[in-house]
Amino acid sequence: MNLYIRYFDSEALVRNLDEACDFLVGLSDFDLTPQIKNDIQKYLENPANFPKRYRVKPRAYFILIKTTAESLEEFKANRKDKSQEDGDGSMREGDTRKLSPLEQEQAGWYKVGLTFKRVVQIAETNKFKYVDAHIDTLLYATSPQHAYDQVVAYVRSRNDIDARCQIPSAKGHHFSYEFIGAEKPLIEEENL
Repeated sequence: MNLYIRYFDSEALVRNLDEACDFLVGLSDFDLTPQIKNDIQKYLENPANFPKRYRVKPRAYFILIKTTAESLEEFKANRKDKSQEDGDGSMREGDTRKLSPLEQEQAGWYKVGLTFKRVVQIAETNKFKYVDAHIDTLLYATSPQHAYDQVVAYVRSRNDIDARCQIPSAKGHHFSYEFIGAEKPLIEEENL
């Protein structure tokens, strides 16, 4: 098992404790203490394969990662292969990450149901309470998530619904949808 070490912009892939110590001693603003050396030895002997961050001084750390890579280039290539997304969160070309059912694009008409908590005033006490309110509608959307977003925007835009209403997540059981098809159905329903 080899060891990847990084301290700010300096990095190396070493094969044992002596090589790790040689690398750390070679850093200009780093002091290798016996305690740090012992901690690295314990990390290498530990069978768990987790990364370790070691604090040297305030806001200064070095990172240790156990790896089977034989060179620094191989280690970096393996890390890039395991990464699923770019820094902006977009998927890379050839990414096989599965989309959730809500994200799968299928443009057409959706029958949507949403149960949310609506704030209503109690006439006798002038206090407020939450009650379940339900919306069933037929709308055109590009995906189930888009349909959910449209229903939520509609609820939030209504003047008769208090802004304190609680909208559930699209992933919960209070939101339901059914894809009807690309053509508008002939059934009569309230549309958004």
